[in-house]
Amino acid sequence: MAIVKADPEFRRTVLLVYVGVTALGVVLIVWGLPAIKDDLARRSPEEALTFLRTCLVVGFLPIFPMAYYAYRFARRVLSSGQFPPPRTKVLFDIQIVEGKSARRRAICLMIVGALLLIVGLAGTFYLPYLLGRLIE
Repeated sequence: MAIVKADPEFRRTVLLVYVGVTALGVVLIVWGLPAIKDDLARRSPEEALTFLRTCLVVGFLPIFPMAYYAYRFARRVLSSGQFPPPRTKVLFDIQIVEGKSARRRAICLMIVGALLLIVGLAGTFYLPYLLGRLIE
């Protein structure tokens, strides 16, 4: 079977982005979390609730591009009939899967995309509503 070779430049870029996002997360947790706690303590309950609702919405927004990408990638797999689809950069050498197995993977990716969309919608709209109901 054919193999898609890893792209070393792409691997390096993904690693740098991963390290950068991890460092940013550590900085936000170490210095940002105490500052947010102090800020919430100084706010009125209504302002604090609005801030928490906003944080919930912003926290769930990155799920939507992930759901879209999973769906689009699955469509590419279905249209090409192989996984990974042509011209896909990969982090490590991957054997190309074709036929029913590729179609099955694409359908699984579509299901994952739909589930991500449902989680994103619930987190963006329903959780802030529940938080408001809990405080009332």
